[in-house]
Amino acid sequence: MITIHTNNADIKINKNQVFIFIIGFLLIFCAVVLAWLIKPDSIILKITLTAIGEAGFALVIAIILSLTVERQFKEEFHKDTMERQETLLGEVKEREEKLSKSIFDYLYSIRLDYGVFQSLEKYIFQQPFYRKNLQVDYRIEETSGDWILLEALYSYTDENISNEGQDYKFSFKAEKPLGDPPVSFSRDVGLAELYLGRQYSIEEINKSDQDEDDSPEFTKYSVALTLHPGETVEVRARVFLAKRKQDAELYRTSRPSDRLRASFTFDPERFELMVEPLHPSNPKPVDRVLTKGRVVVDISEPLLPKQGVFFWWCDKRCTVPDPQPTADPDAASTARSDANRASQAEETLTIENHS
Repeated sequence: MITIHTNNADIKINKNQVFIFIIGFLLIFCAVVLAWLIKPDSIILKITLTAIGEAGFALVIAIILSLTVERQFKEEFHKDTMERQETLLGEVKEREEKLSKSIFDYLYSIRLDYGVFQSLEKYIFQQPFYRKNLQVDYRIEETSGDWILLEALYSYTDENISNEGQDYKFSFKAEKPLGDPPVSFSRDVGLAELYLGRQYSIEEINKSDQDEDDSPEFTKYSVALTLHPGETVEVRARVFLAKRKQDAELYRTSRPSDRLRASFTFDPERFELMVEPLHPSNPKPVDRVLTKGRVVVDISEPLLPKQGVFFWWCDKRCTVPDPQPTADPDAASTARSDANRASQAEETLTIENHS
């Protein structure tokens, strides 16, 4: 292999090309020498010598043309490659500059504060668990004096969406009533039933309370598990809460969730009930079905941590309190007005998927 260096490209001549060039040169040389020595008179001999010489010229010219064309092609290819490379490097540099500022500026052409990105990273992207089929059902179990016993049923499935095994902790906080202690109910206040991949006994539930230090505000329960990548755990809990006749209940999911369906069952002859979904897609109710004392809220869009639903109620002998805070005062006012005009007491609020 012979390499000829030029400004823009290197031309490589292989052995076959060298061999053909030598053959062509020898044929030309032989034709010239024979014509000089023999000095042919016959037409056949002249044609033969001419053919030998032309064949040699053809071989030499073919090699020279192939090398010239190859050189030109490589120069053009090199030039085109350099131009494409410069264009690509410019685009990559521009994208790197945008990414160095913010990935959201690069993807969506918006400039979010770095603290917002840190919050998204902490509370969404770094969350190893995802909650599915979240359902919460409340029911006024009984009343006694100024107090009510509120039954709460929670059910959902948590999945480990990370690539590693994760320590999973079921945690629940039952609020302690403020002011005068509530009267005795037919059932004990606190966590009554727990299914966490299996049914837990009363002794195990009591131990989950003992393993977690209570605070002045809450009675705390916790159970620890380990979930492998892609593994799920089904959770069902039944809780009894002591609430006042004029009170409120706020439910907020602790993990990113695919949806939420919440309901509240009560006696419409005795209680007024209001509800406010805590979600950015919170539209005014588009479909209300009024039947027997049951309010259903269906949030069909994914929820972020600390989003959920807010219920508040009171005995009809007292004034309905305003929710504090309210996500949309106009919507809350409309909901109260509609509730006062309703002759029956089931409301179904459907939060549609708006894109």
